[in-house]
Amino acid sequence: MTTKIESAAAILAEMKQAAEVTSAALVEAEAARGQVEDRIAKLEAERVAALASRRAGLMNDNDGARLALLAADIENLNELKAEADAAVAAARVHVQAATGHVNEAQRVLNRERDAELLARLVEHAGKVDAIMLKTIRDIDEVSHRLGVSVGREKWCPSVALAESIWRRNLTRENRR
Repeated sequence: MTTKIESAAAILAEMKQAAEVTSAALVEAEAARGQVEDRIAKLEAERVAALASRRAGLMNDNDGARLALLAADIENLNELKAEADAAVAAARVHVQAATGHVNEAQRVLNRERDAELLARLVEHAGKVDAIMLKTIRDIDEVSHRLGVSVGREKWCPSVALAESIWRRNLTRENRR
């Protein structure tokens, strides 16, 4: 593994760790908002029940005060919910940014790995080229000694190999 690959992998690991932290913060913010929403729902249910009792004719001297207190509590909790919504929205922005950083770090790592792989493949192709050229020359030499005419040797490259080499050669010639 090259230094560039190691560095890219380390950055990716850091970005993933940061993404996990931001994801955990989002989960916490959503949980806090959920608690506020639960409290609001409970108070709303209590308010609806009190109003239904009054409509049914079951009056209590404390109903007015209780309904006013419930309304005030719900209003205060709605303010807390707005703050919780803002915290969730901010946490989502951080998660999206962290996810983008992870994706970019992954692309960089993949690019570095591919660059290293290409360098190794090119080196390998150079070695295979030298071996293949020597082998073909040896086939030609032995065939000549046996009296086999040119073009009648026992081996020739596959069509796929010949075409691939020819395309590469044409491409190289066109770059000049």
